Amino acid sequence: MDINNIYRKTAHGLDEMQARKMALKPAVRRTLILVDGRKSIEAMMPLFRDPNDAEVVLVELLQLNLIEQIAEAETTPSPLEDINTVPAPVENRSEDAAATRNPAQRFMDGQKFMNNAIRENLGPIKAVFFTLKIEKCNNVDDCLALLDEYQAALAKAIKDDAIAASLRRKTERILRP
Repeated sequence: MDINNIYRKTAHGLDEMQARKMALKPAVRRTLILVDGRKSIEAMMPLFRDPNDAEVVLVELLQLNLIEQIAEAETTPSPLEDINTVPAPVENRSEDAAATRNPAQRFMDGQKFMNNAIRENLGPIKAVFFTLKIEKCNNVDDCLALLDEYQAALAKAIKDDAIAASLRRKTERILRP
């Protein structure tokens, strides 16, 4: 979950604010109140009692369909976007653009994309352990060697082999020249 993303309450979330039918935990309810469709998560961080729990609570609100993302950080596409809506990989845009992506940039972009996909799909505890594996990678080849395990972890968490395979292909397009 990127801290630059902006979320708003869904119709279900607005109903829950009035009716209080779901008996939300206090931290979850407070966060639902904070989400206003104008501020990014980063801007809301000082308002959280424990900023470390912010991501866990926001994921719970998303899973309960009480909030929805309305604006995304410009750095990395969401891994669950339809493959046709993701901008074309740099290497397909032009030869000049592909030439500007050196191995270090491909590595950083690929590592960031992998981390985002893992965090958004595995849950907070499992994501930490897999993120550590990704962070141990020192170059593009290390990331490429991790792709089988990455795809398997995503497939298990998402319960959809096609989405996991799509995320792997996107990752490979980012990492390869």
